[in-house]
Amino acid sequence: MKRRRLPFLILVCICACILPACAPSAADGSETTAALATLAGRCYLYEEDGFGGSFTVTLFDDGSFSYYEGMLSSHIGYGKWAQNGDILTLTESEETGHGGDFRFRCDEETLTYLADRSQNFIYVRLADGAVFRLADAGRSIYVSP
Repeated sequence: MKRRRLPFLILVCICACILPACAPSAADGSETTAALATLAGRCYLYEEDGFGGSFTVTLFDDGSFSYYEGMLSSHIGYGKWAQNGDILTLTESEETGHGGDFRFRCDEETLTYLADRSQNFIYVRLADGAVFRLADAGRSIYVSP
């Protein structure tokens, strides 16, 4: 069983190191689209250590997201995201074997974890108020579902 996981972990590590960095997308001008565009196409990096590396949350333009807790993790979470005012909800797909909701208070630069309204991640236990900051292009890790 452990030998089967090793090639997968190596592949995940290689992909995480060589894929391009996240970049903000442009808004089309409408108020709703502008609110979504401030988050869409962005990658956020956890301020603390992830599980053997950077813990990132990436929000895609099509309303999907992915997260990766670090290089020691064999799990890449993905699903759909929605914003209601300043609350961002990530709903992980049941297909990942984890499923559930993660909620954050959001602004243009940060995502702040709301522990009492969320389940926790598999490998990294976040405290209420844990902060993810908009990633610098040179430091981000981009993981697509």
